[in-house]
Amino acid sequence: MLGRTHISFGLGLGAGGIVCFNAMTNTPLNGTDLGILYGAVALGSLLPDIDEPNSLLGKKTLGVSNLIQSIFGHRGFTHSLCFVVLLGILLLLLGALDKNLWNEIPFVAEFAKAFGGIIQAQNIEIFGIGLLLGCIFHLIGDMMTLSGVPLLLPFTSRKFH
Repeated sequence: MLGRTHISFGLGLGAGGIVCFNAMTNTPLNGTDLGILYGAVALGSLLPDIDEPNSLLGKKTLGVSNLIQSIFGHRGFTHSLCFVVLLGILLLLLGALDKNLWNEIPFVAEFAKAFGGIIQAQNIEIFGIGLLLGCIFHLIGDMMTLSGVPLLLPFTSRKFH
């Protein structure tokens, strides 16, 4: 899939998720929270392709992207559930630290500028949930292709479709 397809797919699934969230919790998100959530879903839907230097996100992080590709290859570790779990743990650890540290992470700071300056403490959880959802939606999208994804890496390299 292309980057724009991943974003569209992620935002489409994310919109359905927001409707379900609002219906189940009876607490609609305000405009800022929705913007942060949708932006994070869009960013998360690109994140697994950081292992491809020619991807939308890979072009922004060329050195990191080349390093990840040389170690794991494309559609390797970053396309597994283990990556999603480790990202979730990292987000939890970052969330437990000083809230201002979030604004020191380059891609988060760039993302935050689009939403008025900084990620505030009350929005960190929304950002993290959106990022994880976007990654999961990316994997679901790639599972719909003929190549599939190795969901259970490092335990098995079997591709799931």
